[in-house]
Amino acid sequence: MAWRLRLRFTNLRYGMLAVILLLSACSKESLVPAEHLLPKASAKNILLICIDTVRADVFYGLGDSRKDSFSVWQDRATVFERATSSSSWTAPAIGSVFSGLWQSGHGAGQLPSPSFEPGSGIIPASAEIAKPTALYEAVPLLTEAAAQEGFHTAVISASPWTNALGDSMGLNRGFKEKFNIGSSGSRLGFSKMKEAFARKQKDAPFFYYLHFLEAHDWHMAPEPKLNERIAKFSPEERAMFLQVAPPRACEDEQSLLCKRYLVYASAVSRLRKSIATMLVKMERENLLDDTVVILFSDHGEEFGDHDGDKKLVKAVELAPGRFIGHGQSMYQELLHVPLIVWHPESEGAVIDRLVSLVDIAPTVARWLNIDFLPDQWPGYYLDDHIEPSQKALDRVVYASGIVVGEQQMSAQQGAKKSIWYMASDQDSYFDLDSDPYEIHSEPSDNLVLLFDGLFLDYTQSERDAELESAPLTNEQIKRLQAIGYLQGLESDADTKKN
Repeated sequence: MAWRLRLRFTNLRYGMLAVILLLSACSKESLVPAEHLLPKASAKNILLICIDTVRADVFYGLGDSRKDSFSVWQDRATVFERATSSSSWTAPAIGSVFSGLWQSGHGAGQLPSPSFEPGSGIIPASAEIAKPTALYEAVPLLTEAAAQEGFHTAVISASPWTNALGDSMGLNRGFKEKFNIGSSGSRLGFSKMKEAFARKQKDAPFFYYLHFLEAHDWHMAPEPKLNERIAKFSPEERAMFLQVAPPRACEDEQSLLCKRYLVYASAVSRLRKSIATMLVKMERENLLDDTVVILFSDHGEEFGDHDGDKKLVKAVELAPGRFIGHGQSMYQELLHVPLIVWHPESEGAVIDRLVSLVDIAPTVARWLNIDFLPDQWPGYYLDDHIEPSQKALDRVVYASGIVVGEQQMSAQQGAKKSIWYMASDQDSYFDLDSDPYEIHSEPSDNLVLLFDGLFLDYTQSERDAELESAPLTNEQIKRLQAIGYLQGLESDADTKKN
């Protein structure tokens, strides 16, 4: 009934929505000088680097706490400080990166339940026992368009969602070369990229994608392994990691939760240094002269940030009584991610504008002059946020896709954000300026009206196509189970039932 009421009052709400949008638009700030604008159609190659499971506050905080080798490179980059993911876990987020669509448009990572209807009270199966859906076959990908235009394409990945094991998900369509690397793969990234580079034709442009798992895997080890890693920290490193810890992660520094966070922070620090080393090597070999490099994370990680939210289900049973992991909520610790761009013809700049991972595909297509324009395009060009129009200032970003627990959506416009719990039809409303940790939900008539309309827009963007679970192989299932997914599946026969 609640969902039908949302539909019943659509016309009235849309009339008022236009007024609300004008009143709630982000205030204009001083624009970035023209010389910092990122050029259009002005590069030859693209290197995308995904650092899986890296939350923005820890990533940037490590550089603010103590300058490292990555800090020099960050100063040379265009840093989008308010970037958000389109989901709280990998499959739907990467689907958005390559398609330029929200999950409702590309289909990857949904958990189908035939009897589920928003507001029905029925909770869809979780990825503990059900295989997620693959990308819709009809959805074009930027990688496919690049390959068709003569780019040499390669994926170098530690993630079973995107490496050679991940063909069944559709996330690596368009990649000619496919490399599997381990959870320490960031140190191998450049050498593997050189292997791919050696196989391309001399004058062909390249489109390479690297995906690293250190921040996803290291802190999920058994406690003795955590203790071994922590024992190797210098006092300065430990102090730095604690300085940028999420508010609840290390209330007790001897707790398992804090140990997991400390090892996580060390993995993020390692990624910063490895990426810096890779960029230095690329610069020495003149590979940055005509290459755009985009560094981002697919989602963040929770360390007790919202363990008081009784609507959530624990994603991983590794810290009794505390939440840890990802895929169970739409809070900022999972959606606020790093997004950094090095363009050969741009100088460093810091952009305090709301952007999304769906913006990567249209921007890359524009800069590399790739003919790629899917339908239902929700993304913006990143350079439109550097010198933004009023439309860019008013934009809305969405996220959806839950691995464990009740399915949720989030919508954000400016500092205003809402999370909709779909089965129970409950909503939370936050002002991220005054409540950055999303502790106090403060609904108002205007916010309820605004976000009801925005969620309705999102659900109406869903494709009218049948969802099909990805045909995962036994090898892929075993690798996914090793990193925390599909724990309830015991055999290939089980997977066929789901």
